[in-house]
Amino acid sequence: MSKRFIDTSIWGKRWFREFPPKMKLFYFYLLTNCDHAGMYDVDLELAEFQIGMPVKQEDVDKYLKDHIEVIKEDKWFLRKFVDFQYGILNQNVKAHASVMKILDKYNCLETVSNSLNTVSSTVQDKDKDINIDKVKDKEKDMNPALLKVSEKQKKTIGYRRTMFLRKVSEFAEEYDKEMRIDFSDYWTESGGNKMRFEKEKVFDVSKRLARWSKNNFNKKDETGKFKLDSTGNSFIGYCSKCRVSDFFNKWELQNIESRCCKVKIIPIREDK
Repeated sequence: MSKRFIDTSIWGKRWFREFPPKMKLFYFYLLTNCDHAGMYDVDLELAEFQIGMPVKQEDVDKYLKDHIEVIKEDKWFLRKFVDFQYGILNQNVKAHASVMKILDKYNCLETVSNSLNTVSSTVQDKDKDINIDKVKDKEKDMNPALLKVSEKQKKTIGYRRTMFLRKVSEFAEEYDKEMRIDFSDYWTESGGNKMRFEKEKVFDVSKRLARWSKNNFNKKDETGKFKLDSTGNSFIGYCSKCRVSDFFNKWELQNIESRCCKVKIIPIREDK
């Protein structure tokens, strides 16, 4: 699991205090979702989905214009990320060299020139002939594997869940947001280290979404027939076959069969 440094004094800074709550949350979202060089693959819809608040491009333009550099439409660079996370960049440190390689790829070396100049002057104490151009030559020999997600990281439940959400977000034009959120919340519910969708023998997101949508639109909302539990957040339903009770949300009542026998869920326990 990757870790990031956070400036604990950020809450006292005027520019951050003036952010509305959703932009404060989005700012921390960017810090934890960019790569190790501060590059963020823009996906505002996924961001909205994961933080549970709307984030529009006009919000970004208004509040974050001084904090991000737009590399291209789907790629942003967090300007102060590298300086805060690494301080002085040293091309002899593999992690730093990897960062410098990415910055050079997107022409962002000048953005962190203070860090680079510090590196250059530090190196010149040992060898006055070393300069930024030579640093770039060394970067060409870097191992590309340093930029890839490790196999260990791919096995984490957080990474797998993110990949699932990205897959669901590909169908944004076909299904409304509320439905996709409920669909994802249900199928990414975990018990142990496995999510519900991973326990299925076959899981095709496209086909499952189509089935979920069809069941939802073709059925009337009959949640009023079911009693709520003591928390008021879940409905109490019974398996129509074995009569075992369980708790369900409104989408599960309309789209999902009983967990025990895979049959219809009913609102009252009927005698066999």
